[in-house]
Order: sequence, then C-alpha cells, then structure tokens
Amino acid sequence: MNKDVILKILEGSQSIHHFSEEIVINSEIFSENLKKLIKVYCKNSTLYFFYMNYYNNALNEARKNNLKLAERNIKKAKSNVDFTDFGKDEINIFNLLAFTVDAYMLYKKDDFRGSIMKTIEVMELDNIYEKQFSFIYFHKIQQLHNISRVYLKCNEFKKFTHTIDILLQNLLLNRSVNFENQTFESKDVNFYLDLRILMTYQVFFEVIHFIEKNTENERLHFNECFKAIIDNTDEFIFDELIGVFQWVAIKNDLLNGKVLSEVLISNYFESSKKFSDKTPTASIIRSLNTNLVQQD
Repeated sequence: MNKDVILKILEGSQSIHHFSEEIVINSEIFSENLKKLIKVYCKNSTLYFFYMNYYNNALNEARKNNLKLAERNIKKAKSNVDFTDFGKDEINIFNLLAFTVDAYMLYKKDDFRGSIMKTIEVMELDNIYEKQFSFIYFHKIQQLHNISRVYLKCNEFKKFTHTIDILLQNLLLNRSVNFENQTFESKDVNFYLDLRILMTYQVFFEVIHFIEKNTENERLHFNECFKAIIDNTDEFIFDELIGVFQWVAIKNDLLNGKVLSEVLISNYFESSKKFSDKTPTASIIRSLNTNLVQQD
C-alpha cells in the first residue's frame, strides 16, 4: 500500500473520533457500582455524601493547585463527622474514597513515597470488599494506574513503564500479575467488561501521550510499556479492545523499519473508530512520516 494512501486512510480516521463521550458514560457506571457498597455499610448515607462532598471539593481545588483551600475542605469534612460510634466497615468505606484524595494531596505536595504508600492502603481496603463487591477489583486497578502516574511525575521512567506493563498484561491479556504485595488475578472474560474497557483506554491513551512527549527514547519506552503485547498481538481476548493490539503491531513495524500490512491498516481504521483520543493515530502518522522504509 502506497505511503500517501496509508496517510489518507489514517488522517480520515482521525476526523471521526467522538472525544471523551465513551469515557463519561462508563465513568457513570463505575460511580453507580460504588453506591451499592455505600448502601450496605453506611448507616447514614446522607452523612457519607456530606463528608465526601467536602473531599470532592478538596480534590477539585488540589487539581487547580489550591492546596490550602483543599486542606480546609478536608478539615471541614473531618470536623463534622464523629467516627466514635462507627463500626469498622463503615469507617473503611469512608476511608476507601477519602484515602484516594489524601494520596492525591501528597502527590501534589511532591511527597511521592507517601502518595504511593497511601494508595497501597486504598488497595488493602479494596481487597477486603472485593469478594462481596466484585466490581471493586477495577477500583484497585485504578489505584495501580495512579501509582504509575506518581512514577511518571518524578521521572522514574523504568518504574513507570514496568507498572504499565503489569497493567496491560492484566487488562489486555487477562493475566494474573503482582505489584509489590498486591495480586491482580485473571477474570472471566465477561467480568465487568465495561469497566475493563474504561480502565484499558485510560491507561493506553496516557501511555501514548507519554511516548509522544518523549520521542528521543521512543523505542525504549514503547518496548518497555508494550513488551507483553508485542509478543502476543494475535492473542487478543477482548474484541472490543482489538484496536490497541493493532496499534501496537503497526507502531512496532514502523519502529523496526518494516513494510506495513494493508490488511492491518484497514482493520485499524475500523477499530480505531472506538478511540476517544486522536493521539494514537497521530503517533502512527508521525512515525510513518519519519520512516525511511518504502511503503508500497
């Protein structure tokens, strides 16, 4: 297939993305599942949502770097709730979401080790409730993704790419993996598929953005993040995520100076319609424009 034809196909695929729509819908599903946990263990759900409203305000302020205002919101939350008569489970549910904000606050204060340790505390709480509320497994996956972000923030690229490899092995290849003392087991292929898709795309898109910002070490970072997928591009399990495998196969061929498969490009054109971010296709186009191998 001629290089100009490939570019035309890929550039055409970029114009049909519906940015963020899928992410918003699936995020609502995740929130609805959390309400089930709250209903069982929180005797006073109104108090819980009052408490978490302050924590959510704190999170929003921290994202805008208004850390003092964020701390004020957290202080208000704690001063208005007396945990003296709370049972252990109810305290745990309050902490399950509050600790995620606490971890983010530590991250914003550049206490990266503290942020990771607090995030691992969240994972320990996830472990307690996963058997009864199986969807919580993907909350735990989200915490591992957060740890990868901490590594990226402090430029620990080796730890970042290793954590991404662990995430993608689990999410895309359905393998059981370990991070420190935490285990992430393989699941039935239909197990909360909507949440698997949500988590996978969140990780995938962020990795592509990272690679595009670090093109001087592109091949190294690509190989480290996607090494398990590179060796298993034909072993996809989830049809809904085949576009990720196809992207990896195309990118790998370009980085290794190979001629692209016409069938692979055509299939990617169709599967990438599910992407809510243009960056993966833009990354392929950039590599294609700098690739010296004749595409014909």
